[in-house]
Amino acid sequence: TIPNTSIYAAAHSSETLNLSIIAISTPLFVLLLARIFFGEPLSRTRAPGLAVIIGGILMLISRGDRSALLGLTFQKGDLIMFGNVFGFATYTLMMRKTPAGVGSLSLMYVLLIFAALFAAPGAAWEHFNGAQVHFSWKLAGGLLYVALGASILAYFTWNLAVAYAGSARSSIIYYLLPVFSGLEAFFFLGEPIT
Repeated sequence: TIPNTSIYAAAHSSETLNLSIIAISTPLFVLLLARIFFGEPLSRTRAPGLAVIIGGILMLISRGDRSALLGLTFQKGDLIMFGNVFGFATYTLMMRKTPAGVGSLSLMYVLLIFAALFAAPGAAWEHFNGAQVHFSWKLAGGLLYVALGASILAYFTWNLAVAYAGSARSSIIYYLLPVFSGLEAFFFLGEPIT
């Protein structure tokens, strides 16, 4: 519930491309949390990889200008997105602890039940504080995409990837987020590519 909800909350006060650039730090968090909580060593190949990740993230954030790092400011959405990254990295690592004999569909079913239970208080709070929902086909399409695509299908395939390739290797896909997010933000939201 937290990773999905926080990314939507972050999008209200930050640009799509900013969020995707922050999201690419997920593999870094996965490796660091695996080291802290599971005692996984940073191998000779992973340590230089971490340096490249950090350098790449800093290059993207500063847009190649080192002096820009000194004056770096974060929007509220950017900070929420860092919480999202930490939450999703934690989720990814916890997928390694799935009990033996629990199938992917069963796990997904249980996760969806808990996600709905944890999301219910927030939905109730919004409802009782005057949030208005006006039905439209655009809203229905968006809800269908979020429910089936960004929630069920995305998490199901992510869980399979983690089970098959491991958390660190699966996280590498995150490096493509700025490419796809930037293109989609340009075409669908009219956000400029800079």
